[in-house]
Amino acid sequence: EKISLSEGSTVDLRKPGEEADDLSELSEDSMEPEDCFPQFCLRHCQCCNIDISTGLGLAWWRLRKTCYQIVEHSWFETFIIFMILLSSGALAFEDIYIERRKVIKVILEYADKVFSYIFVLEMFLKWIAYGFKKYFTNYWCWLDFLIVDVSLISLVANSLGYSDFAAIKSLRTLRALRPLRALSRFEGMRVVVNALIGAIPSIMNVLLVCLIFWLIFSIMGVNLFAGKFGKCVNRTGFIHSITIVNNKSDCLAMNDTQFYWTTVKVNFDNVGLGYLSLLQVATFKGWMEIMNAAVDSRGVEEQPSREINLYMYIYFVVFIIFGSFFTLNLFIGVIIDNFNQQKRKLGGHDLFMTEEQKKYYNAMKKLGSKKPQKPIPRPANILQAFFFDLVSKQAFDIMIMMLIIVNMVTMMVETDEQSEQMESILNTINLVFIVIFTTEC
Repeated sequence: EKISLSEGSTVDLRKPGEEADDLSELSEDSMEPEDCFPQFCLRHCQCCNIDISTGLGLAWWRLRKTCYQIVEHSWFETFIIFMILLSSGALAFEDIYIERRKVIKVILEYADKVFSYIFVLEMFLKWIAYGFKKYFTNYWCWLDFLIVDVSLISLVANSLGYSDFAAIKSLRTLRALRPLRALSRFEGMRVVVNALIGAIPSIMNVLLVCLIFWLIFSIMGVNLFAGKFGKCVNRTGFIHSITIVNNKSDCLAMNDTQFYWTTVKVNFDNVGLGYLSLLQVATFKGWMEIMNAAVDSRGVEEQPSREINLYMYIYFVVFIIFGSFFTLNLFIGVIIDNFNQQKRKLGGHDLFMTEEQKKYYNAMKKLGSKKPQKPIPRPANILQAFFFDLVSKQAFDIMIMMLIIVNMVTMMVETDEQSEQMESILNTINLVFIVIFTTEC
């Protein structure tokens, strides 16, 4: 027997014609269904161990091969996808006015029966073709199985006259899951779903970090704002001045039905409500009411005054930066990272690479994406060469950056109520900066 000295040799020592035989054997094997039952059933139940060489066993094997060829055909998959889309469209036609549209209701009922029969037939064909072992060890097949079972139970209940039962009506709402069957048909959708499922452990870790981080702000909020979000208002929402109503006792002592003491619904009276308030701030939905109440707060059960507590703006700015932008974006980062991992696994680019090979491959990819800058040659003219050397120095860049910062500060000083003298000084300074930056260009 001849053995190649190179382990990675690509020399084919087979005789001419053997390649075609191997390919034909592979193509035949690929169309062979697997065992119908798992090894546990085959060992403990002799009825599951069928002789497929003769008699009924051979007929059963041929039936399985035929069903396997049917379900593996591209046209069968296309037809099922088309039926899923049609059934989803039929569900979209059902609305609150369906009882008034008798013709449409009857058509949708018959269409639902047809779709249910088709999906049940598809399930039976896959049971025969793939066998129970392969079918029920695939998560996507389990999804199909559960959704088809909902349609089947609803169909049987309608046939037996139990369609008006509350449990059956509730079960019929699960038909809305039918579009999910399309997920298992497209590779891109499967990658997204697998990435979401694979990200769950990492998401739980990020959620724990987020809860601990928010706990700090919630406790701070309770210490700063607990019991301070109340106010005395009339029916139109008008807030009394603190010169008239100083606190809750003054409001209640007025004995006026037009005015009453109320509290902002989302507040910091305890840590739980603090979490809810922070969630509302982090999602930027109705958060202005919470921030305004905090900035206007004076004391426990005291009438608020507009922006009397201006420093509380800092609390919300810091939380939005670290508690919203930072922590919430961690969830997105985890999902994107898992999505890229799933995509690489399916692509198989780094399936057989070592860690060092992966690092080298990633470094080469980054290096290939870089575009080198063309160096500007030093001019031959003496005057041009002088200015070229001047602008090429790091000190020149630092000086220009400092001037830009000073220019920004002068623009920040401008106000609506500034005096004419101040306006004249700022205009002169801006003119100087225009000359400097024009000279730089």
